[in-house]
Amino acid sequence: LLGLLLADAEARRVAALARRDAETRAAKLEREIVAREAKQKELAAALSDPATHGISGRAAQINRELARVEAELAAFTAEWEEAAATVSTPAA
Repeated sequence: LLGLLLADAEARRVAALARRDAETRAAKLEREIVAREAKQKELAAALSDPATHGISGRAAQINRELARVEAELAAFTAEWEEAAATVSTPAA
């Protein structure tokens, strides 16, 4: 019986550690997502500025950067969803 109680306590401890790690990771990812969303908005505004299109190659450069930012945003969002699911999973 004592062995079962100790094993259960250890399982709860490990689950709590995993949950804390997921909370930390989710918070970090949220900051990354906010930064990428701000950059995405900035780049979209630059693309809508007529002056951008008057500079040779500038629109293409912005489009490449926007594609990179959008890919990073998608990756961070998927990773955040995974971390958030771990955090929201009830403890055993």
